[in-house]
Amino acid sequence: MEAGKLYLCEKYFLLLYPDQETASGRSATAFEGLGTAVGAATYWTRKLGKSVSYTDKNIPLLSLNNKEKYVEVLAGDRKGWIIVEDWLGIKEIQ
Repeated sequence: MEAGKLYLCEKYFLLLYPDQETASGRSATAFEGLGTAVGAATYWTRKLGKSVSYTDKNIPLLSLNNKEKYVEVLAGDRKGWIIVEDWLGIKEIQ
């Protein structure tokens, strides 16, 4: 993902970590169901002691900063770091 470009993840809700360090060392955290994404965000918020949220499916992701597989994005009114893997099918919006 290139900084300054818009992307879309059609199939998954993605967890948004508050910083790159919190996202580092984790595998991609993506969920097909909203209930699972909400539950996972709540679990990781409690476990890490930092606010973890999630993106909705089909919401534009503005790439703000790209650090290899960790990308800072603006997703609607939420900002955070996602973990990007090829299997997520994140595509650039043309």
